[in-house]
Amino acid sequence: MRFGRQPVISETAVQAVLDSLVFSTSDKDEATPMHYLFLVEEKLLDPKTPRSEKQRSYIIQLILIEIISSELRNLRSRFQHGVDVNESYQDAIQSLTLDSQIQSNDLLSWSILFYLYAQIDLGLNIDIIAEVIGVASRTLRRYRKHGVKLLTQKLWQIETESRRNYHYRNIISQLEPWNTDNFVGRDGEIEKIINNIIDQQKNTVYVHGEKGIGKTS
Repeated sequence: MRFGRQPVISETAVQAVLDSLVFSTSDKDEATPMHYLFLVEEKLLDPKTPRSEKQRSYIIQLILIEIISSELRNLRSRFQHGVDVNESYQDAIQSLTLDSQIQSNDLLSWSILFYLYAQIDLGLNIDIIAEVIGVASRTLRRYRKHGVKLLTQKLWQIETESRRNYHYRNIISQLEPWNTDNFVGRDGEIEKIINNIIDQQKNTVYVHGEKGIGKTS
């Protein structure tokens, strides 16, 4: 797998993918920057990923849904409040009400994204959710915008980590076998070298310093 031009991850692009979950505009897999994330490429190489005409669209949609569900689950766990993907309509109303009673803008924002886009079959739209939690529709849209911001940041973080891990594995796979000698007292320097190679994608590291400090070892 090669690194191509890094796709732009923006709130507008993330919102467009979320909208595509609700409004299907084409039977074809229309190319957008989000379709070429490294995360998507990894899924395409997975033999367990089913093939379809719109597989890139399905994959990026699934990635966003997984992030939303995971972040909501993590936040709710702090308040001893779980996530059930098989909730009934009434269960969802109760969960939304509980989320709105907890003083956490992040929790409520993730919850709104979850019911708008990950639980589409329940038919909860902006107006219904606004009525349930007792806010105006324009206020709920602000919560949704905040949620999209959080989702964009999380997606960027996961994409960056995925690329970093791939680059690390690629470098390690190209190294010749080395001995297992320990470098006593050099943990910081070794970690710095590894991070420079991975983060800056450099193939050569120049180690310099005074005589006798252990450069050769």
